[in-house]
Amino acid sequence: VRVSQIDPGFSSENVLSAKIAPAASKYPDTRSRIQFYSQVIEKLQTLPGVTSVGMVMNLPLSGASMNRGFTVEGRPEPKPDDNISMDYQVVSRDYFSTLNIPTLRGRSFTAGDTKNSPRVIVINDSMARRFWPNEDPVGKRMAIGESSKDTSWRTIIGVVGNVRHASLTEEPVPTAFIDYRQDLESWPRMAFVLKTSAEPASLSSAVRTSLVAIDPRQPVYAVEPMDKLLSTDVAPRRFVLLLVGSLAFVALALAAV
Repeated sequence: VRVSQIDPGFSSENVLSAKIAPAASKYPDTRSRIQFYSQVIEKLQTLPGVTSVGMVMNLPLSGASMNRGFTVEGRPEPKPDDNISMDYQVVSRDYFSTLNIPTLRGRSFTAGDTKNSPRVIVINDSMARRFWPNEDPVGKRMAIGESSKDTSWRTIIGVVGNVRHASLTEEPVPTAFIDYRQDLESWPRMAFVLKTSAEPASLSSAVRTSLVAIDPRQPVYAVEPMDKLLSTDVAPRRFVLLLVGSLAFVALALAAV
């Protein structure tokens, strides 16, 4: 009961999720994948009953993560044993609003954050508290990589609420988000979240049809309501509860006999 009451940091109500993995042979570079992802977002936004569409590299509670080192401007570059790392997430600008993840300070991504604009980054509250405990991180600059020479500097524009990515029982870890249009690597797998005004499962077929219309050979998988992620996370505990409860009932019955 306590686990089921833990706040995951996002709202799963009336949200449908889907995953895609563009073929590397057809989308071999960053530019082609970014263009494909943009088409998918635009197509899904036109579906009846869809009020908002977001994209993220790894869904909350999925247990998947991408650990990356980073360097803060004005601070000594970290040593190998300093454990200066974060969870790295690539998102679209409407990801936070679709899942009702609050912006605590600064701002989130906007339409103006493109590949031609200054590079920006959003961090979660856990990262802000750990690495900027006595100051406001908004406006500070950081570079993704073990050394500032690895990549360009990015300006922190906002701090968002913590989201539990590993499980409900594990504390949120420091996490940084970048807009997919400013992603230098463009990861091959992405997940989409759709806020709906109707029952999410009723749009599963429409989502598949829309993505097939963009690319008939593009595989779409794991099309399911976000509520299922929460249910799956507590499933092992629920099974143990039912098992122990059943054995207790049998013991009670034997004792009564």
